[in-house]
Amino acid sequence: MSRFFVTPDDPEGWKEGLASPTHWRAGYSAHSLAYTWHRADGFPPRVEDALAKSDLGRLELVAGIPEYKVALPGGNTASQTDLFVLARTSDGRRKVAIAVEGKAEEEFGDSTVVEWRIEPSDGKKLRLSHLLRVLGLSDDDSIGPLRYQLIHRTASALMEAGRLHAPVAVMLVHSFSPTRRWRGDLADFVSALASDLPEEDAIVYCGDRHGRQLYVGWVGDERPEVDS
Repeated sequence: MSRFFVTPDDPEGWKEGLASPTHWRAGYSAHSLAYTWHRADGFPPRVEDALAKSDLGRLELVAGIPEYKVALPGGNTASQTDLFVLARTSDGRRKVAIAVEGKAEEEFGDSTVVEWRIEPSDGKKLRLSHLLRVLGLSDDDSIGPLRYQLIHRTASALMEAGRLHAPVAVMLVHSFSPTRRWRGDLADFVSALASDLPEEDAIVYCGDRHGRQLYVGWVGDERPEVDS
């Protein structure tokens, strides 16, 4: 039995929670993420290496839940993380909540913050205010070019860390794009969090948020080979 909560207990089981069946195609992020992580039955080698090189060191994967939903205020639409991982440090003393966002060639959502708020509603205002408060970001012109998906995905990692009493939250982009497409969007987001994303694969510390350590990272990987 693997450490991933899917039925059946194999990579194909990951597709059950997808928002749309069209997302399940070889070469696409959901498919690549499932085959890479399930086959590893833990952290894939490149993710494990990036963690080991960070301040977190090597972690033990306790459980993974694909297509994990985190409720947000201001509406009924949740932040649906491609993979939520509960891990712990090697000494077993600290829990780590990790939101994994799989990427291939698709962009980070459909809109930047400035585009997302073109048609404002009370629900949208409430939601964005909450997310920015969780992240410690100011609601000014500087957040306009940022990808809204990165904001709510990272905030949801912190929110779940709080709910699970985990002192550490991580938002990790696991990319299967050979050209590392859209990496610049993540670098801009990390910069807004007052940190820097190196050119190489890395998971970087982005400061404390409400008593919890926040890390954000990017790991590039090869698309897994799958028998047709």
